[in-house]
Amino acid sequence: MRTENEEIRDHLKYLSLLARDYPSQAAAASEIISTQALLKLPKGTEHFMSDLHGENEAFVHILNSASGVIREKVDIVLGDTIPVGARAELATLIYYPNEKLPQLKARCADEDELEQWYTTTLLRLIDICRLVSSKHTREHVRGCLPVSCGYILDELLHAHFEDHDKDLYYGQIVGSIIENGRADKFIVRLCELIKRLAVDKLHIVGDLFDRGPRPDIILDLLMRHHNVDIQWGNHDVVWMGAAAGSPSRRAAARSRSLVRRLAIVPAQERFVKRSMKRSMSLSSLKPITMRPPPFFERLIAISCEKQGSSSSTSRE
Repeated sequence: MRTENEEIRDHLKYLSLLARDYPSQAAAASEIISTQALLKLPKGTEHFMSDLHGENEAFVHILNSASGVIREKVDIVLGDTIPVGARAELATLIYYPNEKLPQLKARCADEDELEQWYTTTLLRLIDICRLVSSKHTREHVRGCLPVSCGYILDELLHAHFEDHDKDLYYGQIVGSIIENGRADKFIVRLCELIKRLAVDKLHIVGDLFDRGPRPDIILDLLMRHHNVDIQWGNHDVVWMGAAAGSPSRRAAARSRSLVRRLAIVPAQERFVKRSMKRSMSLSSLKPITMRPPPFFERLIAISCEKQGSSSSTSRE
């Protein structure tokens, strides 16, 4: 029968590595407790999207609304306390804060009404943000807060408004935000924070590219997303081949772009376009099929970057 010392000697190499990060028994126990607590948290929401096909406007709306998750959170928090239309407006404000905020402010008749609207909106957004942050640790939430106003948002998110002794303190924070002309900025930051915390991870399951007008906008948004993985589809492979210099793939990509343009023109112009296409010789079509769009290089760069990171991960 093996003794405890023999077991320790066999595992000494691994224990020495662990001792670098956890030099004491207390440090190791603290990490174990923290990890076990994390396992008890609800699993974060994962959002799956596929067949985007370059339709940037539809993609932006689905991304902002998290396919209805944010509206669901608004309904859970506010319930029947406000009408359905008001809940829909608040959800739209979260989706598009920069566009919707001026419209809502314009409805206020005077400064007092605007100040009351600011107070009500900020408190509602804080309640919604609390709900979506409940699946995450405070450390993770703090990491998502903007640097410029992170401390104030952290105080507001973890305030207990049912504690009457703190009403004055937190009321003063909200009032000071409004008095100093920072209400717009805080509303926008809260909306962005809600959208970030509502979806823990985004999965793109194929076909970013094809007939849509602006796949480059989709790529830009994905490159700025906090947590995303991409599975390339068959349409993406065609465009990657075009970016890599394949003549057949370039011809296929250009023909699809041309078909898209012909499909969106008015009916009376479509016949003219079709007639022009028939009359064009193959030599005149060659510059169209061989010239890559400006975002080809970006596509091939992100493809290589993703492949390089996955290869290094697999080697590790």
